[in-house]
This record gives sequence, structure tokens and C-alpha cells, in this order.
Amino acid sequence: MNRTNLLVFIGIVVVCLIISLFSLSKCNKAPADPNAPTAEAEAPAIPATASESPVEPAEPASEEPAEPETPAPTETAADTPDEPSEEDSGEEIAFTSPAAAIAAVTDAVGKKSLPTLQTISEDGAISAPAAARLTELFGNAEVNLDSENPPAQIAKAADSERWQYNLLQATEPVDPLYVDISKLSEKDYGISRIGFGLSVTMSDDPSSETSPPVGAAEDLDALTIAHAFSKAVVASDFSTARSLADPAEVTDERVADLIMAMEEGDFSLREERPLVVTLARDDLAWVLARVNSSIGNSEFAIELGPKDESWLVNDLTFSKVISSLASRAGAGGIPYAPLVENPSGGDSLVIYFDFDNSGINERADRQLAIISKILGEDSDRVIRITGHADALGSDQYNAALSQERAESIRQALINAGVAPAQVVTEGYGETKPRKPNFLPDGSDNPTGRSQNRRAEVYLDF
Repeated sequence: MNRTNLLVFIGIVVVCLIISLFSLSKCNKAPADPNAPTAEAEAPAIPATASESPVEPAEPASEEPAEPETPAPTETAADTPDEPSEEDSGEEIAFTSPAAAIAAVTDAVGKKSLPTLQTISEDGAISAPAAARLTELFGNAEVNLDSENPPAQIAKAADSERWQYNLLQATEPVDPLYVDISKLSEKDYGISRIGFGLSVTMSDDPSSETSPPVGAAEDLDALTIAHAFSKAVVASDFSTARSLADPAEVTDERVADLIMAMEEGDFSLREERPLVVTLARDDLAWVLARVNSSIGNSEFAIELGPKDESWLVNDLTFSKVISSLASRAGAGGIPYAPLVENPSGGDSLVIYFDFDNSGINERADRQLAIISKILGEDSDRVIRITGHADALGSDQYNAALSQERAESIRQALINAGVAPAQVVTEGYGETKPRKPNFLPDGSDNPTGRSQNRRAEVYLDF
């Protein structure tokens, strides 16, 4: 290569080098692409799947601190959805214990959600009338659970139990809501029935007028009737108790006598499980009503049978209650055995008197208020009152005293509104004792005499 060619080659190399340096300089001064990733850019989010939720982007920081958000309540095992899901529809809901079932019902009633109640209950557990009533109550803003009277178990059977929910409309109670929990298997329980009971007005006046309770025929099973009847007799509500008993099987005096016994002993239904079902068949039911008082615990038995579309009380047994009351009277005191067998057949209500006295005591006043109510409901009814005395005193004196006792009762009934023609009286003196006036050795028998100072009111209508 000669010198000329060498200089040309070197010139070409220099020119190419200058062009390359110029191009590199232009590239370094170009603006950065705003969309280009940087070293600090986050990795792209993973798309959410059916089992994962997308992560919410963080809120940008502000100059002032934001109000803290209230966290959503955490769902627990007792919580149930407000609306049944499609996958739950038609499936039998089972609970591991009655307590779990009651917790689910309490949550649903608290939320006033009928769909939830229907979802957690067995098919057919809520009758159409009960569903309509629940819809009405749940749609009323004034209706809520009674916070002072939480759900309580009111009855126990071999394979089921009944709970009562107390609802208030503003401050007034509405018909109690009943929930039956039945045993499905050794470990599973189900809600077999949700319906309404019967409200019974507690009255301090046994002669006051009350309206018999009314309920949907589908809800009036034997246990509902037994509970309403029990509440009525301890409340001295003769009209309600009478309306729940079959008049062909249970006499008025039988109902009245049980009411008098409850009133005399100041009995009240037990707060915890007052009813025990001892027999439950399609044609017969036996229920024990358990009561408490200051004199101790007692009970009376109610037999029920189906009648039309409901059930009615067919028989009553309360000898245990009468025995507890009779044992209260000491020697010479005023005994209490308000039901005795009448020599002419049937039963008589008995009112006892103090020694040598024909005045009506407070106990007798309460008893006569119930009798006057019975007579006031039918002007054709006539009662016969017989007066009696013990053996102390002359025959003539005792005859007069026994007549005075019968007449004092007659006048008390007339004063209560009973027509005079409805009451007939007769005095027997000491001639018809119930108990011996003297012991076998001839000595005085104060306890026996106390049961002979009486008047018997025969209610054989």
C-alpha cells in the first residue's frame, strides 16, 4: 500500500469512528419511556380465581389521616346467612346439639329473616299461617326479641324439646314463638317445628272477663294446649281454662277446683321446663305441669285428646297438689281440701269456716269469685249449698249455725251478681260429718272437727 492509499484508509476509519460516537451520544440523551418497567416496579398481580380474591390496591397517602373504618363482624358458627343459598336449598339441616340449633334460630329471629328460618328448618316445619304471622311481625319495626326474657326451654319429651321465644311489639308481648328441636340420630338434631303459642292474660281478679286464646289450627298441638291451659289455671283465668277443656269430659267444678288450689297455694309454673310430656300419640297425650310455691314443689297431670282440628283437655289429676295444701292446716285450723265426693254423686267444692263462725274468710272470697263467674255465664244454672257444723254445742245451735254458713255464701254470690233463684241453701247441723268429731277413746278430735265446719257447693249442672 502506497502512502496515498494509507492516508485514505485512515481517513475512512476516523470518519466512521466519529459517526459512531455521535450516534451513541444521541441515544444516551433520549427521554425515558414512561411505560417502561423500572427496577422498583412491582411484579404483576396474579389474576383472582374462584378461591382467591384480588388484592385491593393501597389507598394513596393523604395529608390528613383518614377516619378509621369499622371492621366487618366476623362470622361465627352460629351465624346464618340472611338469604338461603341455592346449594343449601332442599338439603336437610342438622345440628350437633340442641344448643347449636337454638343459637341458629336466635340469630335468624334477631335478624328477622324468615328465609333463614325456613332454610335451617326441616321441610314443613313452618306452617303457612305461622309463616304469614312471622312475615307480619318481622316487617314491623316495633317488634323485637324480649331482651329481658331470653329463649327458655318449656317442655321435654323423649326425643324432642320445645323452646319459647318471647317477642315484644314496642313494650307489649305478642303470642309466644315456639321452636321444637328433635333428635334425628345419635349425634344430629333438627328444627322440626316453628309456630306460635297462645297468649294468656295473667289476672289478679278471678272474676274478670277474658277472651279465650285463638290460634291457627295447624299450630294447636297437644303441647300448645297444655301450656296455655297450665298458664290459665295458675292465672285464675277460668274462661280460658274452660275453653281449652272438653266440656263433655271435664266438668266446670273440676276446672274451678284446680284454679282454687293453684290460687290457694300461690303456685306458679316453673321457669325451667315447666312441662314434661310422658305420652305422645296421635290420639292421646299426657303432660305433667310442674309448679312451685313457698310450700314446695308440686305438679298436676293433664290428659289431652284430639278434637276437630285442635286438641282439648280430657282429664285432670291433681291429688298431689291437694295433699300439699291439706297438710298445711294444723290441729283446729282451717283445712283445705276443696274437692270432695258428694253423697248424691259427683263432686262438691268445699268452703271451710273458723270455729263458731259463719263469716266468709279471704280464701272463701277468692273461691266464690270463681263460682260466681261460672254461674254468671249461664242463668239457667242452679247450685245447692249445704251448711254443716262440728259436734260442739247443742243440736239446735249447730243447725242454726250451719244454715247461717250456707246463707252467708248465698249472699256473697248474690252480691257478686248471681241471681237469687240460682242458689238454694240447706243446713244440716252436725248430722253429716266428714271426719270423726271425737277419737275412739272419746277425747276431742280438733283436726276432724275442723273439716266438719264447712259448706259444700254442689255444682252438678
